[in-house]
Amino acid sequence: LRQNVFSIRLSLLFSYLHYNIFSEVCKQIFPAVDSAPIFFYNDSMSNRNGADMTQVVAAIIKKDGKILACRRPAHKKRGLLWEFAGGKVEEGETCEQALARECREELGVTISVGALFAEKVHAYEDVTVHLYFYEAEIVGGEPKKLEHDEIRFVLPEELGGLPFCPADRDVLEKLKNQ
Repeated sequence: LRQNVFSIRLSLLFSYLHYNIFSEVCKQIFPAVDSAPIFFYNDSMSNRNGADMTQVVAAIIKKDGKILACRRPAHKKRGLLWEFAGGKVEEGETCEQALARECREELGVTISVGALFAEKVHAYEDVTVHLYFYEAEIVGGEPKKLEHDEIRFVLPEELGGLPFCPADRDVLEKLKNQ
């Protein structure tokens, strides 16, 4: 177990360093970009079972100044907590492809995936996730509750009043301050 924890922490350190180096290189290549996407690093990175990190994407879907929030079903892990639409990146998919697929499956909508808004690694008891939060726009369909108990568009300053999954909470503050 100690070796697995060390391995996970070392892997996360390399991911964190890789991201920061990549951000600096991007700033040099594209000087017009004044900031890179935010990366949130959770200090308690080891999950309890030593499993590999799961790549997860989430959509920040805006409409009329509001942001789409989705409540997880009671029978799922982290049941009845709110989240942004999205899910696991499957093998062979890009983050953008995974996000478009997840929004079709969960909401019945077609989206246009925009810029990376934030990135975060979070360790739950059962899984460690590397989340990529993308800005997205609905280009086809109306959101439906295909996999969630409830969905609603919420003003950014009201997001903090909903009990969100712990992995999403740091992003709420950034959305509120935009």
